[in-house]
Amino acid sequence: MDWSDTADQAAFRAEVRAFIEARLPDRYTHDPFDSGEHFVQWVFDRHAEEPELREAAREWARALADRGWVAPAWPAEYGGAGLTSIEQFVFGEEMARAHAPPVGGNGVVMLGPTLIVHGSEQQRREVLPRMLGGDYVYAQGYSEPGAGSDLASLATRAERDGDEYVINGQKIWTSGAHYADALFMLVRTDPAAPKHRGITFLLVPGMDTPGLEVRPLLDMTYGHYFNEVFFENVRVPVAQRVGEENRGWYVGMTLLDFERSGVAGAVAHEQNVAQLAAFLASPEGAAYRRTGGW
Repeated sequence: MDWSDTADQAAFRAEVRAFIEARLPDRYTHDPFDSGEHFVQWVFDRHAEEPELREAAREWARALADRGWVAPAWPAEYGGAGLTSIEQFVFGEEMARAHAPPVGGNGVVMLGPTLIVHGSEQQRREVLPRMLGGDYVYAQGYSEPGAGSDLASLATRAERDGDEYVINGQKIWTSGAHYADALFMLVRTDPAAPKHRGITFLLVPGMDTPGLEVRPLLDMTYGHYFNEVFFENVRVPVAQRVGEENRGWYVGMTLLDFERSGVAGAVAHEQNVAQLAAFLASPEGAAYRRTGGW
């Protein structure tokens, strides 16, 4: 099978590549051997202490928004680019090759498409534009100390109190929660139901909501990307529920379908292999092999 671009695909690839070359801030041009943080660097830079980093994040968000490319996969009626599957692949491939960070974080990639499928019209009208503007980044509240690979065992409770849910419990390994503006999460609303039922999908509209606490989880190099999130009588309006009560498992699985395409990872591996081959073909690589480093 011939996997080469068609004429239309090649033209779109050239358009994307030219756009990135012209509009990507210097901040985001990295060495191919970097740690991979470029894929989340935009999220970090939004709240950086250095004003030039915050401006780089704003500049790149504006550039993508000008082309309607903040959300390539969203339908045009919701502010997305409405790209075809092949166009999305080409776009993602060129972004990854250039180490250009996506804008919007988990909200654009996962939550936005989920709201388009399961959300209310009010949720779509209020939440989607804020994500497209780069003003609102969501963290994901799924894993718990006793519910990782067996996510349906989650125990964080949300009890109905009039027009609100009252949340108590803990989430763990919450990526980027200290940089996020809001949180989407799975909670247990019916502990008597079978574990895949009795789960509800909620939006917590602010990380400064009373009773919500984010605590860092540091890795062995003292890097900080993961967090624990604690909930003590956190009140969330029922209007922030996505889908039906006790049917959140199905909403949550829809979200995971949107989580990642694998394009960026495949491109990163391709770049690493090419760089390794180039090194081994160089005089330094030859010397490395001769000294037994191989």
